[in-house]
Amino acid sequence: MKNILFFSILLLSFTKSFSQTFQSADSLIIKELVQQVKALKNLTESNNQTASELLQEVKTVSNLNKNNSETVKILLSSHEYDAKTKYEILDTNLLNAVETFDLLSSKTVNLKSRNITNSFELLIKDLNNPQSDALGFKFNETLINLVTEHIQPKKRNKGKKIIDAIEGITKSPIITNIPSLTPAISISNSVIGVLRSTSIFEDKIDNEKIKNFEESLNKYIQYYTALSDANQGFKFNLEHQKEELDILLQNINEQVIFFAKTLKYPVQPKGPNEDVGEYLNNLFKNFNKNYIMNLFAELEKRNTEVTNNVKKIKYDDILKNQYLKDANNRLEEFIVLTNQFEFKYNEYFNILEQYTTGVIKALEIAKTNGIATSEVVTRKKEEFEQKKRESVAGIKTSINIDQLKVSKQKIKYTARII
Repeated sequence: MKNILFFSILLLSFTKSFSQTFQSADSLIIKELVQQVKALKNLTESNNQTASELLQEVKTVSNLNKNNSETVKILLSSHEYDAKTKYEILDTNLLNAVETFDLLSSKTVNLKSRNITNSFELLIKDLNNPQSDALGFKFNETLINLVTEHIQPKKRNKGKKIIDAIEGITKSPIITNIPSLTPAISISNSVIGVLRSTSIFEDKIDNEKIKNFEESLNKYIQYYTALSDANQGFKFNLEHQKEELDILLQNINEQVIFFAKTLKYPVQPKGPNEDVGEYLNNLFKNFNKNYIMNLFAELEKRNTEVTNNVKKIKYDDILKNQYLKDANNRLEEFIVLTNQFEFKYNEYFNILEQYTTGVIKALEIAKTNGIATSEVVTRKKEEFEQKKRESVAGIKTSINIDQLKVSKQKIKYTARII
């Protein structure tokens, strides 16, 4: 009895180990095991149950072995198909990549070169101009009226000199063209300086009068300061955006050169007077989808065998060209650059929104301070919103970001071919 159980355990252990293999050539061993189990079954009635279980185990192993054998056959027969699939991924990826590279570089140059201030330029210049009545007042005239109202020099010749000096300031191209400030702020600072220096020599023009004048003037200064802040912020953001797009374009250039050289394209160095955008544009005139298609056509031609007048492409041999895999396996880095461009593209709309918010804030200050009517402010706000919509529509039409996204989605950048 002990011998039977011992042999049974050995048999079960062997059959379980056997079930983990993929070899169908051992069917004779299975038959022998079946015969041994039947013999065990006949030895003693008390071991019928054990023998039956062992027999069932062997049948299971036999079926599993048959299935595994079929699996091995399928894997062997699909090896050629697997090589073809890899080849097709390489072909499709590299074709789509060169097209997407071209789109990305051209759209980056386009976005970098766009002057989106054009849509707002006339409106903002009008709001900034101290001689404009865009909000219902001309600041240079208002300034003189405020001086006349608050300062009131009793000596007629002294008053005329002050007014003449202020008018000279308001009309001075040097003051009005100071780039760091809104002209009205520059003019105000100069006028206050004149009044304070005059008060030193004229007792009738005291600091109390100047203080009252400054309080009235401050209602306008608050408006012009808010407008200046919006303009300066807008200018800074646009310059920063262009700097980052320059960096992005340089990174795109490096990736394109690597991609082209890896695919055996004879890359020429950038000319001394050629910027990156021009260089890439010239490069893609010949390094394009036609180049990639010709490259793969030549590879297929060199790796095709004919048997019984039947042509067969040896995909395995083509895949031995490591440079194809190297170019494909770096595409994930390229996708990162594409995503960065999409982020910078969306950032333009955030910049426009911030600018619009800043200008509207300045207009609201003008209304709150009583220097412009509600109707005038509402009209200017609507006018500015319209300019923003025109600018947004212009960017979207010019860049066509969906074209880039569709092209990017065709690239299976996660399919790394080893």
